[in-house]
Amino acid sequence: MNRMSLALLLAAFTAPVMAQEAPAPDPAAGIEINLDSGAYVRSYRHYDPVTNTIEDGPDIGAEELCLRIVGPDPEGLRVLHVSGVYRPEWSDTPIEPGGIDVWFSSDAYIERNPGADRLTLLKLIWRNVPDCTPKIPEAEAAPKADSATTP
Repeated sequence: MNRMSLALLLAAFTAPVMAQEAPAPDPAAGIEINLDSGAYVRSYRHYDPVTNTIEDGPDIGAEELCLRIVGPDPEGLRVLHVSGVYRPEWSDTPIEPGGIDVWFSSDAYIERNPGADRLTLLKLIWRNVPDCTPKIPEAEAAPKADSATTP
C-alpha cells in the first residue's frame, strides 16, 4: 500500500469522527442552585412546551408550592411537598402537603433541548428558599394593636 492509499484510508475512517459536532451545552450551565438533600425550593418560572421557552412565574397551580429535597432518584429528584396546595393540570384534585414525589425534566423538554438532562429543567425553574414557611400577605403580617396595651 502506498502513502496516498494509506492517507485516503485514514481519511475515510477519521472523517466521521472529526465531523461529529461537539455535544450541546447544558442549558442550565452556570446556574447556581442547591439541590442537595435538605434544601428547600420554590418554583419561580415554568416551562411552556408549546413554545419551548422558560417563562417567568410559577406554573398555574404551583404558586404556593414549596418542596424540600429528599435526595437523588434514578429518574430525577425525590422531594417532600412541605407547604402550599399544588394543583397540577394533570390532576382532578389538589395535592396537599406531606407527600413525597419524584420531579424531573419532562421528556418533551429533554428531546427539544440538546444537552439537557433529568435535572436541567428543575435548575431553570426552581430557586432556593431558606425554608417553607407559608407566604403571609402583608396585611396579615402587620402587627395588630393589642387592646390590653393600647391606651
